[in-house]
Amino acid sequence: MKEENDFFQGERGKIIRGYSGLIPTKFRELSEKQKEKLGKNDLGELIKNAENSLIIEPEKITELVRTIVAQEKYDWLERIPSILKKFPQFIPYFVDVLLKKGDNLESDIKNNIQKEYEEWFEDDTPEYIQVYLVRLFASDTFNNKEVLLNIFRRLKRNSGDYIGRALLEALDGKLTRGELLEIREYFYRADNWERRQIVKLIDEGFSEGEKRPFYKDISIYTDDLWLKYLFKQ
Repeated sequence: MKEENDFFQGERGKIIRGYSGLIPTKFRELSEKQKEKLGKNDLGELIKNAENSLIIEPEKITELVRTIVAQEKYDWLERIPSILKKFPQFIPYFVDVLLKKGDNLESDIKNNIQKEYEEWFEDDTPEYIQVYLVRLFASDTFNNKEVLLNIFRRLKRNSGDYIGRALLEALDGKLTRGELLEIREYFYRADNWERRQIVKLIDEGFSEGEKRPFYKDISIYTDDLWLKYLFKQ
């Protein structure tokens, strides 16, 4: 896991550059005292200020989100994605809020948030942020296999070191036989980490009789010692 942790730490450094202070990635539950204090805030004014700001301090974003939660006006979370287009550094924090409070959202609000963030995979969005969004789409609260599959299908070969693997991990246990067959074809242009995950999906989803011919066919396409050992079994 060290390789994965190093990746996230490096990307996090890129994200917070240019801002004073640290940008949180986790939402902490509010105490009753905090709820009482935040309950006095003018939520409309906070939204307006955030929408009109060109630069914003981390405390302003967290205060806005915490106010929405404290006042239990969860539908207002739908306004946050458009604000974060200017401040993508705060997306990991917002994703954590959605993972913890998303059950309070109406289905149409969830769908609107997902549509907003699905578009981020078509832009030059840092891979670190894309991985957080994959976690959101794969969560029990949002659980959108179709979004994950569509992102995977559009994935460019040079998309990044980790995003393909993250998508494949997010799809684990969610795929039909037909979708597994589709994913299987990606093996030939995947990197070794992605190939390991594809093999894991195939191993869990296909019978022994179906797996063996596939393993024999693809064994010449990889220099991964772990996969070569598996194919010899």
